[in-house]
Amino acid sequence: MSVFFIKKNLDELKRIPSYFGPLNFDFDDQPVQLRDGREEILRRWQRHIYLLVEPAKSDESAIWYIGKSYSSISDRIKCHFGNQKDCGFPDHEWATYIDDEVDAVLTRGDVEIFTISISTKIDLADEQNRLLPELVEKYLLVKYALSYGKLPILNRQF
Repeated sequence: MSVFFIKKNLDELKRIPSYFGPLNFDFDDQPVQLRDGREEILRRWQRHIYLLVEPAKSDESAIWYIGKSYSSISDRIKCHFGNQKDCGFPDHEWATYIDDEVDAVLTRGDVEIFTISISTKIDLADEQNRLLPELVEKYLLVKYALSYGKLPILNRQF
């Protein structure tokens, strides 16, 4: 699954009628490198969906993780990766079950983070604002699983 695949599926989701009205997605085409630090992530983040992607190759770079955040991406990244150290992020949560190559990329902080903001024309209650990122994340995970017969390598569950 690539960034292109995500964009294609978001376009498909836009066309599905919903209670929320037309959905709009702002896909930030310029990823943030984890190693650039959480301040850079905070500067560009709006809550909703984020992707952890293998280091820059092209629009065909593999999606390693599809996640959501209701508030601070910085807190979510800290939860996944721990505090940044001189040697990078050796305490990331996936260290015990991924292959050495992916582990090395994550430890160095070379993973790219793409963000996707979700908006709609109607004012949503707080509960609905939390539901919308949840629905989009699950939609993308289902599309991935149906297309590839598995979840992205860092996603352990729906």
